[in-house]
Amino acid sequence: MRQYTLIFCLLLGMSFPAKSQISFKDSSWTWKAMLAEAKAQNKLIFMDAYAVWCGPCKWMTKNVFGVPEVGQLYNRNFVNAYIDMERGEGVALRKQYNVRYYPTYLFINGDGEVVHKVVGQTDTTSFIQHGLDAISPTRNLLYLSRHAGDNTTGYLKALKNAYDLTEAGKVALASLEAQPPSTWIEAANWELINDYVKDASSAPFLYVVENEKTFGERYGQDEVAQKLYSTFLAWPINYVSYPEQGKTLLDEKGFSDFMAKLEKSSYAKKDEIRAKSQLTIHYALRDWNKYAAVVNRMLSAKLIPMNIQGGDWLYGYAQNIQRFAAENKKAVKAATAWAKLLTTDIPGLNANQKVLYLDLYATLLEQKGDHDLAVDVRKNLDKEKLEAAKSGRPFQMLVKPAAPGK
Repeated sequence: MRQYTLIFCLLLGMSFPAKSQISFKDSSWTWKAMLAEAKAQNKLIFMDAYAVWCGPCKWMTKNVFGVPEVGQLYNRNFVNAYIDMERGEGVALRKQYNVRYYPTYLFINGDGEVVHKVVGQTDTTSFIQHGLDAISPTRNLLYLSRHAGDNTTGYLKALKNAYDLTEAGKVALASLEAQPPSTWIEAANWELINDYVKDASSAPFLYVVENEKTFGERYGQDEVAQKLYSTFLAWPINYVSYPEQGKTLLDEKGFSDFMAKLEKSSYAKKDEIRAKSQLTIHYALRDWNKYAAVVNRMLSAKLIPMNIQGGDWLYGYAQNIQRFAAENKKAVKAATAWAKLLTTDIPGLNANQKVLYLDLYATLLEQKGDHDLAVDVRKNLDKEKLEAAKSGRPFQMLVKPAAPGK
């Protein structure tokens, strides 16, 4: 029977988890039927919300779903659903349950309500624990969300497993703000700040900024410095929104208030953060002239060091314009000048970096219209090294992808 089910799934273009010890319902089961089955048996549905191209999904099937103990737990306690989020009913379910990352594991009751959620690849022990937490009356995400004050630590852990970092940040801030600021330096509160507070405009975070030395003496200067820097860099994109229709929007007041707080702070790198925050906003709004102007100001103010690290930043800035603003002559002209700096003013480059920088310079020269000079530059390119460099280095990760059509 399993052989015929597998053939049927393949004919439908489905990827059946053949190595799994978990007994998933086959394609003859509709979502409505699985909900009815879950209600009749008083069980939760375990939904593996996957995509066929998802590498971690395949890893989980091979390395975790194939473990007998996993199959025993999940077959005994759940109605198991293996659903491609990009085909059939999966498309509607993806929207209904806001599945944004793969793999996502949802534990859903017979009324269609999410009781527990886990996002991402995990090991066997943790996956078994996630199943046990889902069926626990006091450890599942739904219960913890309704009793957050009774077990803040447990709720935060569950939110982290569900990759709901926004809600986790709100819960952590609420817990901290209910206490006097003088207690924020305590070990348990530093753990909350370090692990969950992402709001660079919040009082607890800015308290750490103003007391960086004291926090560093207790918890390590490098750890505290990294927390401050990474949080400052990541936060500004939260003032940008991407409506389904229309242009990308900026919360101008919110961003302005954040920048004002940055200016008032004693943070040593606030000039760099100010500039990079502006770059984040201009990139999101696709305002390439302002983007280029900020990079030029950074160069003038020596906020971009002429070393390996600074070269990497400048390469990313120039590459963004090369990829997304090829028709903007003013921005391309600026980016071409940056690329020239990369090829002449950065000492200690390895072979891969040199060839990547030269290739970018040549490409920008072509976009700018300097074809003869581009030809001369390409004469110095080793094609084999270029291919090796490109295959070993992914494109710069973007702060947030643009909405469709932007």
